[in-house]
Parts: sequence; C-alpha cells; structure tokens
Amino acid sequence: MDQLGIELVEIGDDYLKARMPVDKRTHQLYGILHGGATCVLTETIGIFASLMSINLKKKYVVGSMISANHLRPVTSGYVSATCTAVPSGAQSMYGTF
Repeated sequence: MDQLGIELVEIGDDYLKARMPVDKRTHQLYGILHGGATCVLTETIGIFASLMSINLKKKYVVGSMISANHLRPVTSGYVSATCTAVPSGAQSMYGTF
C-alpha cells in the first residue's frame, strides 16, 4: 500500500473505500495508469474488506481472480475503489467494483 500510495478513505458497515494516486509510481511506459496497479488496488481493498468479516483464528483470505478493464486512459489524479458486501448464504462475500 505504501509503495503505490493506496489509502483507505472510508469504512462502513458493509463497504470499504480506497484511493490510489495516478503518478510515476502507477504509470506504464506511456504515462497512463498501469493495469497492474489497478489490480493491486482491487486486490488490496478486497483483502482488507474480507479480513474485516472473518474470524482470523479460523480462516484466512486470499484473492482468487481479478479481471480489470480500463475504459479510458488516466494520466493524473486519483482512481478509487469501493468494495461492498455481497450476501452469500450464511456468510458474506465481498466483491470489488
């Protein structure tokens, strides 16, 4: 999180919000947001949200799949992510959007 400047900005009962700067740390060769950096943001917020909803003495959390699409190039500013709870039977799962 520190290497890419990822910050948790809001924590709610069933969601978590984070942001990441788009700068030299997160640019690809042509100066736009790197897809891998987007995946790091996604994985990070998903893991944190999942950790908040389990008993750490009995379970652990890992990412299993990420799919990312950039709809337009971003060269500066911030990108944000919100992770919300998705009910699944007796337990909640988190999905990042």
